[in-house]
Amino acid sequence: MVVSGAAGATGSVVGQIAKARGAKKVVGIAGGAEKCSEVVEMYGFDECLDYANRGSPSVSERPAPRVWTCTSTTSVAPSSTRRSPTFP
Repeated sequence: MVVSGAAGATGSVVGQIAKARGAKKVVGIAGGAEKCSEVVEMYGFDECLDYANRGSPSVSERPAPRVWTCTSTTSVAPSSTRRSPTFP
């Protein structure tokens, strides 16, 4: 599995769940050597590709048979249009 934004809150959890559910290999994508190190050491990804380092090979340049890509998006409306949740 390839997880973009692997150092963020959502991406890091997605990768950990994938490992826990039996993914054979989880590859993260993050910006910077420090973030990539965190992705591998703290979150348990098998490896991490650094998109900020132009010398790092991209996901498309690496052999990866049977790869599933999981995409998740978190978006927030501008504060002027955001409504507070209502609870019963």
